[in-house]
Amino acid sequence: MKAPAVFPVLALTLIATAVHAQATPKKTAIHIDCQPGESPLDTVGSQFCSALRDTFARSPRYYSVPYTDKGLHFILHVTTIEDTPGITSAQSTVLTFSSSDNAEMYVESWTSVCGVQRAKEQAEAIMSVADSEMTKLNKN
Repeated sequence: MKAPAVFPVLALTLIATAVHAQATPKKTAIHIDCQPGESPLDTVGSQFCSALRDTFARSPRYYSVPYTDKGLHFILHVTTIEDTPGITSAQSTVLTFSSSDNAEMYVESWTSVCGVQRAKEQAEAIMSVADSEMTKLNKN
C-alpha cells in the first residue's frame, strides 16, 4: 500500500530539481586583462580598470578565471592611454573567446573615452555591451 505513495514524492522531487536548474543561470567564465597606460601613468585608466574588474566581480552571471585557464572562457583585453592628464582616458577593448587549448577567437572590439567622473559608468557600459555579445554566443 505504501509503494504508490513513493511515485508522487519522486515526481515532485524531479519537478523541483528541474525548476531549480532552470532558475539557476549558468555562470560564464571570464578573464579581465585591463592594462592602464604607464608612460605617464594613466590615473583615469587605472580607475576604469578597477571599476571594470569590480563590475564583473559583482555580477552573478560571471566568475573570474586566470588567463591560462584550460576551460572555455571569454577574455576582455583592455588597454588605456591618458588623453588629458588626470581628466580623461581613452580605452581600446577587445573581447575574445578562448578554447580549451587557449586558442583565442575574436568576438568584438570597441573604443571609448571616459572622464575621471565617469570611470564606473563607463565600466558598466562596457560590461553591458560585452554581456550582450557573450549572451549571443552562449545561446549557440
